[in-house]
Amino acid sequence: MASNCASLIVSGLNIFFILLPSTKGTLPKSHFLVQKVSCWSFLLITVVMAPLTILIKDDIFCKVPLIHRVVYDCSVMVLFATNIYLSFLSIYKMKELAKLLQHISKNIYMSTDFLMHFSIFVLLHLVNTLLILCNQLQRTQDLRYQLTTIFVDGYLTFRLILALFMIFLMLSDIRKKWQNLNGNLTKQETVQKFQYHHNQLCDYVMHLNVLFGMVFLLIIFYFITASLRHAVFVSVSTQTSVTTVRCLWIVSYTLQIAYLANAGEKITSEAQCTVAICYKRLSKVRHEKWVWLAQQAYMRTPKISAAGFFNVDNSMILFMATTFLTYFIVVVQLLVK
Repeated sequence: MASNCASLIVSGLNIFFILLPSTKGTLPKSHFLVQKVSCWSFLLITVVMAPLTILIKDDIFCKVPLIHRVVYDCSVMVLFATNIYLSFLSIYKMKELAKLLQHISKNIYMSTDFLMHFSIFVLLHLVNTLLILCNQLQRTQDLRYQLTTIFVDGYLTFRLILALFMIFLMLSDIRKKWQNLNGNLTKQETVQKFQYHHNQLCDYVMHLNVLFGMVFLLIIFYFITASLRHAVFVSVSTQTSVTTVRCLWIVSYTLQIAYLANAGEKITSEAQCTVAICYKRLSKVRHEKWVWLAQQAYMRTPKISAAGFFNVDNSMILFMATTFLTYFIVVVQLLVK
């Protein structure tokens, strides 16, 4: 089941041009040429569509307050920046991404609960996307505005969700491997192989931070700006359907951020648990190798980082909540004035 899920995920990622497949050498060169051309083409389309989305508005949208339009444009620009960065990542970091992808496809750890939880996230996102697209497309006959709406609220957001799904799988893989490491560490006396596996896991987290640190940062800021955009819509809208759809979007973003923060927190907790196990063993068996392992575990306690700006753990939820509430209060005050 895990291998089938991994294959399905890889196929989905390739369709949305997030990264190239990790099976280079087994497929014809023309396949990879098509993939690279697709990546560059999508990048070009995204760069062209970014200013058009800001410029093209329907008559109804042009009548809303300026601050409302500014919030919407900021959210869209962060979404474009995230997708552009993902495109550059898939083009220039193909080998590094392939190595990380191999961890998922070969040693994937996905519990039934994890698949069920994220299936709910994806389903909620798809339902929200369909509802908001229908709502937006029904209110105007402007074909240009309809196309930009489909591109932004449909394709780009779903591509971002797929990237986040891949990150969730990697975080789940790391946490499960660390749990196995700690479980074996409490049962066995030899530590040399555990030093090797511990270093491998630390390097795994380090590579994840290097490749996806900026993605974490952009996704988090997108969720803040998008939630702010929908909250502003709710505050000024009088239609029940619009309010319901926007609230569902906010709930969806909140659940995904909470899941991401919890995944990062669990990895840090498992790393700290390794340190605790080592020092407990030292109190019983005073061996030089255990001292080395304890020092290594203490010095290398990895954390998921958003490009060095902050750690992806439970403390991030408070940061996002305060940021969202601060800007929401400011925007509402400007709307009242």
